[in-house]
Amino acid sequence: MADDISLKKIVEEAFSFGEIYIAELHKEGPFDYHLEIQDLDYPSTSSKELGYDFYELINEFTQNSLKSMLGIQRWKDISLKRYDTTKLDENNFSIEVGLAIERENYVISVTDNGNGIEPENLKRIWEPKYSTCGTPGRGLPRVIEIVDKYNARVDVQSEVGKQTTFTVYLPIE
Repeated sequence: MADDISLKKIVEEAFSFGEIYIAELHKEGPFDYHLEIQDLDYPSTSSKELGYDFYELINEFTQNSLKSMLGIQRWKDISLKRYDTTKLDENNFSIEVGLAIERENYVISVTDNGNGIEPENLKRIWEPKYSTCGTPGRGLPRVIEIVDKYNARVDVQSEVGKQTTFTVYLPIE
């Protein structure tokens, strides 16, 4: 079917959308943003809904990474192209988006080297309207809706001051 799209293509397109923000950050200093996809044959789907949902999921994780690393106001300024010319500090910020197959799952991950998530906040990040950065708190609860819809699961590992990894395990059917 001509409208079929692979999970690999969905991940690549979501990654490309994030490059818009990263291009702005490169004007200020070093920022590593890369895609790591296992070289496998990923099946295609004709489900546009799955494509939209997983695009949204990856975008949410990437946006959260940027908010963590830059702070909410700086992220808003960059997304609205109102940033100042102050250079990024020498943290060498990094976001990695990955796609792989493990056992009977497609594994989609987003890892950043931002501030990490405090343990008391980690327990609450999936709650609707919960936010530590002044946003409406709709993004991660929406991730849970998507994950539940596809009988997938999501895991988050975070070390304060070092990194956070969100991983989604989508069953291969």
